[in-house]
Amino acid sequence: YHRAMDERLPVAGEFYYASTGTWWANRFYPVPEGLVVFATNITEQRNAEKAQQASLRFLEIMHKHAETGPLLEELAAGIKDYTGCDSVAIRVLDEAGNIPYHAYKGFSTKFVEMESPLSINSDQCMCINVIKGTTNSQLPFYTKGGSFYMNATTRFLATVSEKEKGKTRNICNKEGYESVALVPFVSGGRILGLIH
Repeated sequence: YHRAMDERLPVAGEFYYASTGTWWANRFYPVPEGLVVFATNITEQRNAEKAQQASLRFLEIMHKHAETGPLLEELAAGIKDYTGCDSVAIRVLDEAGNIPYHAYKGFSTKFVEMESPLSINSDQCMCINVIKGTTNSQLPFYTKGGSFYMNATTRFLATVSEKEKGKTRNICNKEGYESVALVPFVSGGRILGLIH
């Protein structure tokens, strides 16, 4: 706006306000009394543009790779970049019921070694519930689409009795992850794996 005042010229620009997490298109017009400012909240437009760019990027990744390993590695990196999450991993269900990580970004090697060898036949945790499709959308941490999301895992686990916890692993919480999301990926009505 200094330019509009100093040079007496109309000035327009888009600005991000971190304190409110919003984007604004501001236009400044000099008038004899000072400035007239028109501000339009364009946060939804910016978010839609970001989502569209991410969709295009993920489609490019899908068409770029002929082999599963490099595809999943680049998808994990892309999801991490898009979401801003600290860590992202992709589990794939095999015919024996194992759901190892096939790709990961941000997780420590120690975490991956502890968590990768999960099996839907012998382990109990939220990953297993999501992969098996045994989620209950009436509970606040499951979605209608079968995803799991929890912010503040320590606070949540403090409200659950040891009996209710049963044999669940809770490794994510033990390793310091307070926010956890598990999103299944599905083809033909069958859950093939999940994004962690």
